[in-house]
Formats: sequence, structure tokens, C-alpha cells
Amino acid sequence: MKKQPIIWGIILLFLLSSINPIISGYDISSNNIIYVDDDGTADYTKIQDAIDNASDGDTVFVYNGTYYGKLIISKSINLIGEDNTYTVIKPDDPEESDELNRIITIYSNNVQVKNLCLKPYNNVKMYNTRPIYAENSRNLIIQNNHIINCNGRIILNTNTSAEILDNQIHSYNGYPARCIYFFNPPQNSTIKISRNSIINYGTGIHFNFYETAPSQIIIEHNHIEFPFGQDSSNSFDSGISFSHTVDTNYHLNISHNNITGFRFGFYYSGSGFPLDNSSINIFLNSFNNEKSDLYLLPNPKKSNEPLVVKNNNFFGENKEELFIEQIILDPLIIPFLLNYSMGLIQKNSIQWKSNYWHHHYTLLPKIIPGIMIIYLQFPFIGFPFNIFQIDTSPVKEPYDIPIQKVNIE
Repeated sequence: MKKQPIIWGIILLFLLSSINPIISGYDISSNNIIYVDDDGTADYTKIQDAIDNASDGDTVFVYNGTYYGKLIISKSINLIGEDNTYTVIKPDDPEESDELNRIITIYSNNVQVKNLCLKPYNNVKMYNTRPIYAENSRNLIIQNNHIINCNGRIILNTNTSAEILDNQIHSYNGYPARCIYFFNPPQNSTIKISRNSIINYGTGIHFNFYETAPSQIIIEHNHIEFPFGQDSSNSFDSGISFSHTVDTNYHLNISHNNITGFRFGFYYSGSGFPLDNSSINIFLNSFNNEKSDLYLLPNPKKSNEPLVVKNNNFFGENKEELFIEQIILDPLIIPFLLNYSMGLIQKNSIQWKSNYWHHHYTLLPKIIPGIMIIYLQFPFIGFPFNIFQIDTSPVKEPYDIPIQKVNIE
């Protein structure tokens, strides 16, 4: 194997990194490079052996080959493959239990996983093959990987923040699992998901804020697709979904994504409140989905800023409601809350601006169907009413929004 040019390229890369070691906001300066090759001509033949003998800040560089074994990373290292098509990692047995069938498990901060191809044991769809699982791990970078038929989720569990960039993640036959799943990200952190292609997963990206939430979330330039008409066995499947039960401040920007084929393009709900300094912006996305391009269920807002939906392409039929407003009334103070509720209706917790709507061939305002549910607190009974909001300035032609291309082999 001709490794000399590659070795010099790696040395040059890290000399440059030593001059300016900050990339994407994270410190990736390295003290040492450890090489792995399955042909026996490098420092190690097994990736886990190289990881076990690495120190914080080291890089484990893996040459092309097929490597079997489930990796555990508990130190701050960079795991980098030579090529994301030919540097292949698979679990070493077909065990389908959750914990045993993770390909890469991360328990430390400041880890990078780049340029790898992750596949299940026998190359075909397996229910619980989880390509990456991280817990209590801040400042991860997962970049330029090719993840094939791993139908378990990329799980970023409690207190984990990450940048997920430039990955190709696909299943050949479609699968109802959530592809990228964040649970309780740490406060005062930033999460960025950008330039990924996510194909044939029932939900592309899902966030669950049960106890904590990050300060900023950026989801941009992703292509997220599920085949039209295919049953995902999940009545809430969506390209991007959020569920939050904690009151918190956060800034959410969803822009320049192409989301197609799901029941819902973007699904937003939960019992928590975005607080005063929060902002939620959905702009310059292209949606084309079966049931509704959006399903927005904001709670009675403590935030002074509305959820803003602007400059998007809505190609879906959108035959059902795109939003649901909720009001909870305490019988002891119904007169006061009714006045408050009417003000909330007039103000709108959602602001629609200059979107393109398929089959709306006029510049007249676009009527957006929704539902208002008024709940009595004692007893807890809801009464739904059909209402509408308005995009006062719809555009006649769709926006030119570049689509993230994907090459599936």
C-alpha cells in the first residue's frame, strides 16, 4: 500500500492545525498520530487497540479496509478514516440488543469522528444497529461519514452537544426510526446540523428537551427525504421534530433545508415554554410532504417573539391544519383570561411572511388553516374551534433554494 503521500499529507494537516488549531469552534490540536491498518503495516491492526493506547489530543488515523468491532471512546481524541467509502467499520457480531450493537460509543468531550463508513454486521438492514451513541460528551464533531443501513439512531444523550456536518446517512428500504436524536442537550451550548443527506428514515432529526435545552440550535442546508406513500408505522413521522417539556430560553434557526415525503415536514410541540429571550425562525426551506408541510403546536407563549415562518417554499397540498393554538382557562379567572386569550389570538404566536404556496396563484393574502383549542382546567376538557392565520404577502414564484446533493452507492 502506498502510504507515504498520505503520511506527509497528515503531517502537513496537523502542522497547519498547530498554527491555528481552532476549527468549527473546537480545539482539535493533536499531540500524536497513531496509524491503524488491517494489513499489518501500521502501528495497530485493530482500531480499539489504537484508541486504548492514545492520549487526550491524539489522532487515530485509520487506513482503508474493513474493521470489525464495537468501539468505545472515553478520551478526547480524533478518529479519522482515510476515505468514507472504503474505511469501513462494522460490529463484530449480529447481536441486536441496544447497548451491545452500537458501532461507536463515546463517553468523553472534544471527540471528532470523520471520514468513516459505518455499516451493520451483514450489510443489510438491522433493527438495532446504532452507528453512534454519545453520553455526557460535549463538543463532538461528527463529519463526512457515510452511514449505511444502520437503522438504529445516532443517539446524542444527556448533556451532549455536537456539530453534525457533511454526512450521508441512508437506508435502502426505509425505516421508522429517528435518524439523529438529541435528548436533553446541555444548557449554554450550541448544536449545529448542516449539509447532511438523510434518506429513508421515518424522522430525520428529533430533539427532546425533557430537563435541559441548548442556547442555540442551527439546522441548515440538509436534504431529508422519505419515500412518498411509504408507511413508516409512525403517525407522527417528520423531517424535523421538536418536543420540549422544560421552560427555557433558546434560539432555533431552521434554514435552507429540503424536506420531502414525510407526513409532516416540521413538527413542533410540547408542554414547555420558550421564554422571553427565545426566537424560532423557519426560513428559506423547501417543503413537499404528504399531510402537512408544518405542524406547529406552540404553547401559550411566555416569549415576546413569535415563531417566524418566512420565505419558504410549500409544495405540499397542506389539506389539514398547519398550526394549533392552545389556551387553558381557570374557571376562577375566566373573564381575565378570556381577554388575554383574545389578545393572544390577535397577536398570533406564529408570524407568516412572504412564503410560496403551491396552488396559490395570486398575490392576495394566503389563508392558513388552524385550530384553536380552549381547555377548561377543572375538569380538563378541550374545545376545538377552526381558526385561521394569514400570510399577508405570499410570493407567486418559488424561491431558488439549492438542494444538498447526495450520492448513494
